Amino acid sequence: IVSGPGGACRPTPSPDGKSLAFVRRVRFKTTLQVMDLASGAIRMLADDLERDHQETWAIFGTYPTIDWMPDGKELVFWARGKLWRLNASTLERREIPFHVHSTRKRSAVVRQKHVVAQDTFDVKMLRSVRVSPAGDAVVYQALGRLWVRALPDGVARQLTTQQRDFEFFPSWSRDGKSIVYVSWNDDGLGVVRLIDAKGGDEGR
Repeated sequence: IVSGPGGACRPTPSPDGKSLAFVRRVRFKTTLQVMDLASGAIRMLADDLERDHQETWAIFGTYPTIDWMPDGKELVFWARGKLWRLNASTLERREIPFHVHSTRKRSAVVRQKHVVAQDTFDVKMLRSVRVSPAGDAVVYQALGRLWVRALPDGVARQLTTQQRDFEFFPSWSRDGKSIVYVSWNDDGLGVVRLIDAKGGDEGR
């Protein structure tokens, strides 16, 4: 019955069976629309509904229920935390005031301390690990940079001194004196670089 971009959910026929109200996504907005079933014409009635759940796990439905008033002239729907009564012809809208009397038990908040942005931490994953031809050093990528460590028990040091670009996919030259790698930043894009295995700025 209803097709096209934006989907269609919460179909609600009018009491006389001549119109169909439904919810549809229009770009970044969730809207309330109505279709004339005889002609197929569709009109938007409101575009300030809360975000629908068409693309999520909608166990309670894609949007709260909407309904027509018995005379078929007005629609009742939920938006912006309130209930509204909307005339489908004039688009005149009125808020439906309501109050809820309830009791809630407030429990103590469970809080846990977590260390955030500590000065040092263990790297859990190394990428593009390459051992030198002589087997006396290894180069790898971690945290967006390249690191070199003497084998078997050397201390890791950053291959380059630059902090502007991300660095990826290192590879040793056959004599083990140079390392080729790829750098990336969103402005300059990708560059293939060659640097002395002892390290330096960023190579050439």
